[in-house]
Amino acid sequence: AIDHPHHTLPILFNLKNSEKDQNISTLGETSQTNSQEPRILAATALIQELSTESKELAKIIAQMELICDATIRFAYY
Repeated sequence: AIDHPHHTLPILFNLKNSEKDQNISTLGETSQTNSQEPRILAATALIQELSTESKELAKIIAQMELICDATIRFAYY
């Protein structure tokens, strides 16, 4: 993930956000839930750990998280 983040991060974000679309309210806003599903917890932990590796990787992760959230919201627009 460190050497090729654009190959691995989409998979991690797919796992992390796997229940996010179920949490979309009728207004298109996401509600915060604390899923205890192991794959979501593991993906979240990996993403957090990777964001501490370097400033460049942290920037890529932040940008990718924004685009993932926007894509999910756009799907329900």
